[in-house]
Amino acid sequence: MRTARGSELRDAFDREFAATPRPAEPSHRDFLCIRVGGEPSAIPLDDIASLHADLRVVALPSRAPELLGVAAIRAAIVPIYDLGFAFGMSRADVPRWTVVLRDGAAGFAFEGYDGHARIPDRAIAAASQRRHTIGQFSAGGQPRSIIDLGTVLAAIENRRNPGGPGKEP
Repeated sequence: MRTARGSELRDAFDREFAATPRPAEPSHRDFLCIRVGGEPSAIPLDDIASLHADLRVVALPSRAPELLGVAAIRAAIVPIYDLGFAFGMSRADVPRWTVVLRDGAAGFAFEGYDGHARIPDRAIAAASQRRHTIGQFSAGGQPRSIIDLGTVLAAIENRRNPGGPGKEP
């Protein structure tokens, strides 16, 4: 014996499955738009724990020329590297902006902060031949290389300690 309410529910259930599915939301990624040595670049927001302006960095003697020094960030001492110098650019001015990696292992300083960009996945092109880049996109008509800070840090650590962990040069 069927009830009117049962028939209504069954029909509503059937209509829901017969309806045209909604298109999927476009996939996108969020980036911090920066300038390194005057060049427009970007860093995936997923890689960053924090952004700082005019962070106090205490210089230390080091064999790593890209090391600016260390900074106290959230009760941790974090090494801060000059991102432009790590890319082989000459050091002109002390960089004003600093990002800290999500894991807190290091920070990278750069000259200019241009804001945030949300870029659809389909608008991100394959990486160029430039080292430490994982792709590129255009925002506001300006092409930007996407920097992989993890590979930058790995290259710095490999130069500092070529034998691997536990083997000081």
